[in-house]
Amino acid sequence: MDKSLMPLKYAARKYKLPPDWLESEAKRGKLSCLVAGTQIFFNEKLLVSELNKKVCKQTLLKGASNEQ
Repeated sequence: MDKSLMPLKYAARKYKLPPDWLESEAKRGKLSCLVAGTQIFFNEKLLVSELNKKVCKQTLLKGASNEQ
């Protein structure tokens, strides 16, 4: 297996994310993943990039709502 692919549980633990949230985001297509049977795998670099975009977007939205 490619070292850059990591199972959902490992990714959740490593990045301190709730596994249920990570799974639902992946299943809804909000995060890129590889589904193999019942398991979900993430490319670590892609996951970090997508999580950073989510955080930036939320930060910008909060900043805009505070200005009003």
